[in-house]
Amino acid sequence: MARHTRRSSGLKTLSIKVPAALSARVVKLAKTRKSTVSQVVREALESYAPGEGLSFSEAARQFIGCLDGGPGDLSTNPKHLKGFGR
Repeated sequence: MARHTRRSSGLKTLSIKVPAALSARVVKLAKTRKSTVSQVVREALESYAPGEGLSFSEAARQFIGCLDGGPGDLSTNPKHLKGFGR
């Protein structure tokens, strides 16, 4: 498998020691997912110690403004919100 270096991604190297059995489970999980050991460990650490993550607008950035037409004040004009949530 080819190794790719991500110099500009902001990733830092973290060296840890784990028991052999845990290492084997992580390697097996990575193979099952067709992922890397690093990705599996990052996901596990993130679920254990979650950060702020992306905001909704950051996650949906590619979709903002992708539709043509519609009112420009849909989310702020009270007349468009009449009956919303009923």
